[in-house]
Amino acid sequence: IGSASSGHGVAPGSQGVHESGVPERAARTRLIEAQSTAEARATARNCNDKNVCTDDRCNPATGKCEHIPVFRFCDDGNNSIGASSRLVFAPKVGNAQLHFGGNFSYTDLGDVLTSRRYRQRPFSHIPDVRFVDTGNLTNAESETSYGLEAAVTSGRFHAAAETGWMRLGRAGLPNPTFFGGAIEGGVFLTDDTRAYKDGIFKSLKVKNPMNKGGLGAFQFNLRYDYLDLNDGTIIGGIQNSYQASLIWTPIDQVRFMVNYGRQQYEDAVIPAGTDRDYGVDAVVARAQVSF
Repeated sequence: IGSASSGHGVAPGSQGVHESGVPERAARTRLIEAQSTAEARATARNCNDKNVCTDDRCNPATGKCEHIPVFRFCDDGNNSIGASSRLVFAPKVGNAQLHFGGNFSYTDLGDVLTSRRYRQRPFSHIPDVRFVDTGNLTNAESETSYGLEAAVTSGRFHAAAETGWMRLGRAGLPNPTFFGGAIEGGVFLTDDTRAYKDGIFKSLKVKNPMNKGGLGAFQFNLRYDYLDLNDGTIIGGIQNSYQASLIWTPIDQVRFMVNYGRQQYEDAVIPAGTDRDYGVDAVVARAQVSF
């Protein structure tokens, strides 16, 4: 619910330039934007996947891209193939719900997709600028990604962490590996708690909603987010992001969010004069209605 991640594929990039997403995992964010590790592979607002076999649109209710298969004969020329897996162990210890997980994905890009590009916006999807960007990486043959995740929720408190690695296999060139991770913690200021089931956190059920005479649920969260797109001669930049959010959920279907993010960059691809190490601030507010 707090995430703005979207996408249609299992790996970053496509035909050299655009990006695709990964599904939200158990460490579901309580901030407006999703973890940079995933968002470095996330779809921008243009939902065109350059696939003649899908009809593309942005769902205004979720803000996510949808790619609907067409039922006419077509050949998109893409012969890539991939497989993904995820394992979860979710024991309960007293009143605490624990979560441990791991994931793995491999994609053979075939003979059509020959380049990849990895990049990330500064905290919010609103600005059309990326301070970390690998540019097009040619001779791409395969992508291998793997990661670890952990989370805990107990009463009003929750914490979650996730790490991820992405290795790009290239013909006749070095195979770079990029890394990202995030850790976050949050607490309800009201008598509410996060719901968890089947390996993921579920939508909040407000204990004292406004339509029943209550004030709704208030939650405060902090997160540190790291993304490293440097490897060898590839200098895509490093992003350290320090984030905070305040969320008011008056009823189950309505949410108001205010987020602040401080992005600190090393080797940014956009220089500030001659300096490539600097910081960027972002403040984002959002109102959400689900139905």
